[in-house]
Amino acid sequence: MENLAAKIETLRLSAKSIMDIADELSKSLQVEEPKPPSLEDVRHKLILAAQAGFSAEVKALITKYGADRLSEIDASHYAALLKEAESIREAKVDG
Repeated sequence: MENLAAKIETLRLSAKSIMDIADELSKSLQVEEPKPPSLEDVRHKLILAAQAGFSAEVKALITKYGADRLSEIDASHYAALLKEAESIREAKVDG
């Protein structure tokens, strides 16, 4: 009976070690979700684009999202809007 108790204790310690390893692996594999851009983030980037000579393109993007002003655009579109603004700037530089 004593031998069986020792084996059970060894199994418990092994299980704890495996759980600790799994927890550490899980932590190291977790990737933080990027924070969605805020209105201020988008406004800042679009102001920079407009100052760089892309005013018409910035206005066209805002209109494309069904708005007259940036503040009228739903926050769920901010990431896509920023991506499009970047592509316009890159296209002008490449073209």
